[in-house]
Amino acid sequence: STGDELYFESTGFAVSGSFRELWEQPGNAEALGRPVSGVFLEAGEGGVPLRVQYFERGAMRRLAGDQTAPAAPAPLGAERYRALHGAP
Repeated sequence: STGDELYFESTGFAVSGSFRELWEQPGNAEALGRPVSGVFLEAGEGGVPLRVQYFERGAMRRLAGDQTAPAAPAPLGAERYRALHGAP
């Protein structure tokens, strides 16, 4: 907990820290929607551990071991396509 959580009663989750900073940038809250998960570890490309948080219409992630790393939007559409169909 960073003490800067923005809690959404409608989903039961909060956004905070670098995820909140990115979420609050113009247009991102509308594009991503409300959080539908907490922040958790997930393996990225090559097994690199990432901290991720999912939202109604997207996700954000950052390197797990670097607390100062900024959060970045996750390219869910391209990743999902590759997972289902391989490289175009």
